[in-house]
Amino acid sequence: MITKINAISNVKAVTKVLEDDAILDFRGQQDVIRFKGVDSNFFEQNKINEQLYIGNSNIFQNFPSAVIGKGVEINFGIDVQNNVFFRLMYPNRKLTYFKKSNGSYKDILIKPKGVFQIEMEYDEKYIIIPLNHIRKLTGYEKEISALEIGVTSASINIKKEVEALLPPNTKLEDREERHESIYKAIEIEKLLTYFIFVLILFIASLNLYASVSMLVLSKKKDIKTLVSLG
Repeated sequence: MITKINAISNVKAVTKVLEDDAILDFRGQQDVIRFKGVDSNFFEQNKINEQLYIGNSNIFQNFPSAVIGKGVEINFGIDVQNNVFFRLMYPNRKLTYFKKSNGSYKDILIKPKGVFQIEMEYDEKYIIIPLNHIRKLTGYEKEISALEIGVTSASINIKKEVEALLPPNTKLEDREERHESIYKAIEIEKLLTYFIFVLILFIASLNLYASVSMLVLSKKKDIKTLVSLG
């Protein structure tokens, strides 16, 4: 199926993604974050590496590495430039019952290589890690959460061609549908900015009109004299 999708015109990359929640532990501080395990071609179809403001996206190495959101960096106080490591913990799926004790979690040490800044909702919970390291952590050897498809130019025809290759009841979303809440927030921000600008312009116009009117009233006698003089 992936080979057939790659063969579609204007498709440049198909990336396997395994996404789930895990516990991030950094120097005793713990919280739930969202990890995204990705193939080595991830940055070909997703330009997150162009949104890095610290470090780099060179994460596809033998040692587990990651790029993290700015919100994750701030919340945990992770200094990427200081050669630090954090621990990622995931429930051990081989246990028949869960009990908070040794062996309940599987964990790996991860070195953060860069920090991205896109949008608050994304930055505060996501870290991106190579898929092979995530498979070792989670025990999911073949399963994936999604296929992310990068295209050179979007069109309805591409979406229809991809949809024809997918199994029944598979959910197919473009970028706007996938991040609907983010795009709605951006649209609302644009509208608010427009209305605020119009309001400022309206108030400035009223001030200007009032200033000119007061000036005319104060100079009314002078204007009569000038009119009489021709």
